[in-house]
Formats: sequence, C-alpha cells, structure tokens
Amino acid sequence: LKGHGERIRSISYCPDGQRMISGSSDKTARQWDVETGTMRILEGHSRRINCVDISVDNMLLASGADDVTARIWNLDTGKLVAGPFKMWAQAHQGLAPSFDGTLLASFGEDRTIKLWAWEPRQLPAPDAATTKSILKPVTTLKGHGELIQSISYFPDGQRMISGSVDQTARQWDVKAGNEIEK
Repeated sequence: LKGHGERIRSISYCPDGQRMISGSSDKTARQWDVETGTMRILEGHSRRINCVDISVDNMLLASGADDVTARIWNLDTGKLVAGPFKMWAQAHQGLAPSFDGTLLASFGEDRTIKLWAWEPRQLPAPDAATTKSILKPVTTLKGHGELIQSISYFPDGQRMISGSVDQTARQWDVKAGNEIEK
C-alpha cells in the first residue's frame, strides 16, 4: 500500500479486520481498506503524526502528533469529530484507548503516562467537530526515568505495562493510579 509522502511512524489494524490506519511524518493519517487498497486521507495535524490507535468498536481513531495535540476522527466519515486537544507540553510518543473505551492513555518524552476519561459515545454528530474537552484528566503515572516508548493494557482492563528507553518495563494499576512492580 503506497500513498504517504514521508515515512510511516505508526500503524494500527482495526479490530474488524477490514481497515488499517497509518500515521506519517507527512502530517497525515491514512485509512486503508485492506482488501481493495482504497485509501482515505485524514488531515489536520501541523507536524508529524507519531501515533494512531483505533477504538475497540472500530468507530474512532485517536491520532497524536509533534504539534502536541490529539485529534479524534470518525472512521466511517473520515471527519474530525473532536479536537485538537493540547495533551502534552512537548512531543510525545503515543496514545492508547482502553479495551472498554473509557480511558485514553497518552505517553512520551515527559516520562509520564497520563490517563484521560472519555466517553466516545458522547462525541458530537459525525459532521460536527468540537474543541470542547471531552477528555477529563484522571491521573498521571510517574516512575520512568526516560522516554516511554510503548504501553499495553492487560486484557482485564485493570492494569497496563509500559516500556521505556530507561530499560525498564513497569506494571501499573490503572484504577488506583500507581505502580504495581518494575
């Protein structure tokens, strides 16, 4: 699948198995139909996109970029439905929605994981975007000494694990907002 003008920095496969999303240094996210190869371009970020992640219900895409914003897109229409939200003080690494769709985690260069409460079903209609904050800060998880490069939720939704350039993996209790173990 070809289409980006610069390198792809993030890729995410829809749980429905029919679509894939890529985010690039060319400041675009692209939605690909895996079978036909057709593509839809999602534009709005002013700097390179570092992360894309898809909601479990296949309806929404969260994208984050070096413009220190996150944006929420409707995957059926390709339209921006929320954002931009300034979520970081500096460039970041990623976003990850929880399996149950109630939390969005942001992480990166500031060595923290920020958990945000969100309810995707409370987003505006697909043809209307909002900058009204649909994201409410829940907690900030601190402990890594360097850039956080990845996180993953446990299937139980109660815990997550993070990996960092500081050569540690840390396990977190998402509900309590604290570290379980290194």
